[in-house]
Amino acid sequence: MSELADASRELARLAARALEVTAPSSVEEERARRLRDHVEGYLLPRAADLDAPLLILLLGPTGAGKSSILNTIAAAPVSRTGALRPTTREAVLYATEDDRRHLLEAGRLARVPSARLATVGAPAAASGVAVVDAPDIDSVERENRFVADVLLEACDLCVFVTTATRYADLVPYDVLRRVRERGLPLIVVLNRLPPNRAEREIVLADATRLLGHEGIADGASVIPVQEGERDPARDALAPQALHQLLERIHGLAEDRDERRRASAEALAGALRGLTPLVHAVANDVESAAADADSAHHLAAEVYEQELDALRGKLREGAFLREQVLREWHDFVGADQITRFFATGLGKVRALLVGTLRPRPQAPVVAVEQETMSSLVALALQHAGEAARRTSSGWLLRADTARLLEDRGQLWSGSDALGPALREELKVWIRGIADDVRGRRGRGHARRFRAHRRNHGHGARHRRRHGVPEPEAPRGHLRRARDGRARRAGAEASRRRALRALRPRTRPLRRSRSVGRRAAGRRRRSPRGGRAHAGMSDLARCLARLEDAIDAANALGLDTAAARDVSERARTRLAHVGEAYVLALVGGTGVGKSTLLNALAGSEVSAASARRPTTDQPQAWVPAARRGQLGPLLEWLGVGAVREHDGDRIGSVAILDLPDIDSVARDHRARVDELLPRVDAVAWVVDPEKYKDQVLHDAYLRGWVRRLGRQIIVLNRADILSPRDAASVRDDLVRQLRTAGLPEVPVALTRARDGADGVAEVRRWLESEVEAKAVITARVGAEVRAAIWDLARRGGAEDGEARPIAAEARRATALDDAARGVLALIDEPGLSAQAAAATRLAARKSGTGPMGIVTSVIYRWSGRARVAADPVGYLRRWRRRGSLAPASEPLRALLAETLPTLPATLRPSVAALAEPSALERRLADALDRAVAAQADTVVVPRSRLWALIGAAQYLVTALLLAALFVLDRPAVGSVDVPVLGPVPAPVLFIAAVLLAGYLLALALRLHAGWLGRRWGRRVAASVRAEVDSRVKHDLFLPLDALEASRTRLAAATRNAGTDCPNESIP
Repeated sequence: MSELADASRELARLAARALEVTAPSSVEEERARRLRDHVEGYLLPRAADLDAPLLILLLGPTGAGKSSILNTIAAAPVSRTGALRPTTREAVLYATEDDRRHLLEAGRLARVPSARLATVGAPAAASGVAVVDAPDIDSVERENRFVADVLLEACDLCVFVTTATRYADLVPYDVLRRVRERGLPLIVVLNRLPPNRAEREIVLADATRLLGHEGIADGASVIPVQEGERDPARDALAPQALHQLLERIHGLAEDRDERRRASAEALAGALRGLTPLVHAVANDVESAAADADSAHHLAAEVYEQELDALRGKLREGAFLREQVLREWHDFVGADQITRFFATGLGKVRALLVGTLRPRPQAPVVAVEQETMSSLVALALQHAGEAARRTSSGWLLRADTARLLEDRGQLWSGSDALGPALREELKVWIRGIADDVRGRRGRGHARRFRAHRRNHGHGARHRRRHGVPEPEAPRGHLRRARDGRARRAGAEASRRRALRALRPRTRPLRRSRSVGRRAAGRRRRSPRGGRAHAGMSDLARCLARLEDAIDAANALGLDTAAARDVSERARTRLAHVGEAYVLALVGGTGVGKSTLLNALAGSEVSAASARRPTTDQPQAWVPAARRGQLGPLLEWLGVGAVREHDGDRIGSVAILDLPDIDSVARDHRARVDELLPRVDAVAWVVDPEKYKDQVLHDAYLRGWVRRLGRQIIVLNRADILSPRDAASVRDDLVRQLRTAGLPEVPVALTRARDGADGVAEVRRWLESEVEAKAVITARVGAEVRAAIWDLARRGGAEDGEARPIAAEARRATALDDAARGVLALIDEPGLSAQAAAATRLAARKSGTGPMGIVTSVIYRWSGRARVAADPVGYLRRWRRRGSLAPASEPLRALLAETLPTLPATLRPSVAALAEPSALERRLADALDRAVAAQADTVVVPRSRLWALIGAAQYLVTALLLAALFVLDRPAVGSVDVPVLGPVPAPVLFIAAVLLAGYLLALALRLHAGWLGRRWGRRVAASVRAEVDSRVKHDLFLPLDALEASRTRLAAATRNAGTDCPNESIP
């Protein structure tokens, strides 16, 4: 036994671990819980002590008589009974004090909540045997089923209690299969058998057959108890009716060896039944592990692809904007390159500029901020896309789709990724900054060598990449070499940044870890509308449904169910006549067929004690309407039809449907097929089944709001006293109210008493109700429910489509995106290009003959196209950086809205955050803005330039004249202080040159002033156009989604008024 105990403890540990890794509320979780509870609650304590008290469990559906049996065993009213269901809401343990203490200390009942366990003392003669009355296994009280399942795994003997009405119910057989699987000794008590001997034998034989069919009858004894065999004084069954059970319990209590044999038998059966359960749980764990590996592989593959894409973009070196690179190279010292490579006057000029111009401050902060924001934006963009693609793949899998329903944040990257990347990047950027500061103190030699190496192939870089000359940023047409040096330095900086960043891309992999947050919202369907409307209203109602379907399709929602509703509604309206169809719906044995026969006054539908009885729909129709109802019944698939001549109920055709809860699963499938097509429903229940979970959860909760005319029939009220019948009716109404369902009339019937017992239902049927009103109400309610379902899944419940993104947050994101796009426009560079273009135009008309020559050279060499072309500079915006910083605010905005959206809407919204889609829309908006401005960019002109040009021609002529007479001595000389006599021609030439220089300086100053002013206007115009385009175009797809949601909300609101919304009494 010690080895068994050790193995049981290890198995319990593994079962608990399996329970942790299985999906919540799944079949796999239920199996793992059973294994854990069985090992902890039974195997371990029983293997440790075979002499421990036997635990006998009274198990069964609600209202079967378990508490009465416990009272019979105790010969006293120890467990409360009553007409209301469920009666027993906590487990009642009947045991001696020593046995109770032993059971609790051994852990047999450890999984039963203390608040759900009541104990009743047993006499010493009952020592060694404890009996526990479990709560029901099939009522609306879900906690009852949980306690019953725990007790089932801990007991030594099961006494299963059912009735002549319930013996074919499906839910109890699911529990009995577990009894069989764990090898538990079983006794079946078949309670409330009919008094009629023939019917009693039919029920007993059929119940035995069903038990044998399920493999449960082997070794199980069946104890029949006839209806009425009671002991009212003890609120129990008559002892003679249960003498077999009582003798078995008393024999176990009196004989220790018999108890030990029973314990060994139960333990052996438990061990035999343990193997299949362990294998099943092991298979579940292996399957879950395989699913997890598959899901992880999918995620890893997607993230690796996005990481490769990120590396590719970093290799392109497009993550730093040109403006920041210019500031960087201004600081590094591009002017020194000009000085070292220049000769003659250019060298003198470079020396003067280098001496007089103050050195720029190190742009460490700007570079650090730009680098960090660009790289973080780029990484977050790819991480978000990886999360979206992963979630899209997971959505197609059953195991991970459940995970996505409660965790909307899985559609976007981890919130922790951004801060983690920033911390990693700070270390790298600080290292670069420290290196730069150190280089500034080491003189210019190293900078010269580095720049000279880059300068040699700078022209090739410029031609290949279309890099702008430094004319624009530096403000003078003669500084071409500065631009080449800056571009070469930019390439070198980018390569160094890429080499430093590659080892730090690993934090992206950590973006797969996403914080677990569950968010849930309670939703309720909007209600409203007006009283009964005519058939003409249905046309508008169906039009609303079509609007809702179109809007839902645009949102990417599944509209198959709504289209089915539309098709059914149109088909039903094609068969409108003077009669409507009422279906009798309920569980097996509640008396649907008996009710119909009582209404008809003859046998229309065969009634029997065997369960289930009705396997095909039976129709009872007015003879006068048979012709009209023929096509409708054919559409319903009802072939068995009986006619009647009743005038009082001549506007209704009644269908007796199969049951909804028996072991014959095809019966429920047939009901589910017909229920959407009928016009009205009579929900038939009885005192035993009126609170069954199947009825309330699977039918009433989903169908009551979709029916205009309906009634709940509480049949078999004859087995209750009038007072108890009224209490049960009130309890049923209270349950409907608690579930938030609308008021439904409840009628008490005693169908076995014939026509007198169904008077309430007959009066309801005979009430003045127009068939068309019932049909329109039914169709209207069904269409309205379909629209509300679409609205719920589209986030437009209550007829209100709240914006996906708040207006203020949206405006902020658009402003940030516009700033990011304008950074690529590079307004300072654009203004400088405009100024350079103006100076180039001024050179042509204002510099005289030499200006014409230099202008031709500039245009021929391509410098004018690169350095003085604002339109070309605008169109080359793609070469100045990445759109990731501009698209990141939009991606972040959409990502943060995902957890608040319905799970069905998240894929469509997440698709809008796809980086390529965002960048494509940004690029399109920017291209259109550039195209719109390109035609308006005209270089300004000035008449002053022509005057200066004419003066330059005059100066040129005078200079030539002076050169012509320079060698003639007769010209004379002029005394100049310090210099002495200077030949007059030389002095004249100097004066002419000075005049030419002053004219050129005036031209340059005026052209520069005019160009800068025009450049500011161009930049402002482009800024306004880009801002307008981005804010107008960027959210067009989101606006389309919002428009669809608005249409869906409007259809929902209008459905409340256009769809007939009358509850017909």
